[in-house]
Amino acid sequence: LGIFQVNMPLLYGEGEKAFLRLQDTILQCSQDQTLLAWDFEPQHRQRREDHDGVLATGLLATSPRSFKNCGKIVEIDRHGLHSKIRSYNGAHHRKRALA
Repeated sequence: LGIFQVNMPLLYGEGEKAFLRLQDTILQCSQDQTLLAWDFEPQHRQRREDHDGVLATGLLATSPRSFKNCGKIVEIDRHGLHSKIRSYNGAHHRKRALA
């Protein structure tokens, strides 16, 4: 499979995990953080809230539908501030520059 300038083998029976693996593969090849600009679909918000009403999730979207309403996101220059994504043992971490 060649998409987004990455190569990723197809794994039979992977299901929804394939989209997470695609995002992971893209992050390994790119510093484009628009991959992190996604939102929950309303029907998933209720399902993912814990007992305190806090919405708990991972860094990556679980479905392409999560990007449905995110088409007008623009990059803002933060005068030298940046956030790099690092991968340690397959887990993604963000390194933030502080003002």
